[in-house]
Amino acid sequence: MNLNESQKQAIAELSVFDTWTDKFDYLIELGESMPGDLPGSISRNSRIEGCLSRSYFNAFVIDGYIRTEGWSNSNIVAGIIVLVSRIFNGISVRDLRDANIYFHIDSGLSENLTYRRKMLLDEIIRRIIVLSEI
Repeated sequence: MNLNESQKQAIAELSVFDTWTDKFDYLIELGESMPGDLPGSISRNSRIEGCLSRSYFNAFVIDGYIRTEGWSNSNIVAGIIVLVSRIFNGISVRDLRDANIYFHIDSGLSENLTYRRKMLLDEIIRRIIVLSEI
């Protein structure tokens, strides 16, 4: 699956729900699938500053493909990390270079997050975009 298809799939997942309360409940469900403790593979240097929760995200490239890992003690933020990981894990760096990242805008996610959560999502996306420059 390419990045465009992956983003469309994430938008479709969120569009199943009628209200933002239901969409946030879905993100909470996604977040609950995350391990309870910070995995040892995540560096403390990957902490996302400015977020009230303890949140970590790392994006890197292995053999030309994006891999992500993250953790948060907030279920909504953890759900955002899981959603972003579903979108970007396994996407080629070449695909990232040629793509537009729009899932957070077209789904309405960005405009419905609190300011701090929006800044967190923007930082996660920035960390992924940096990989296109490798």
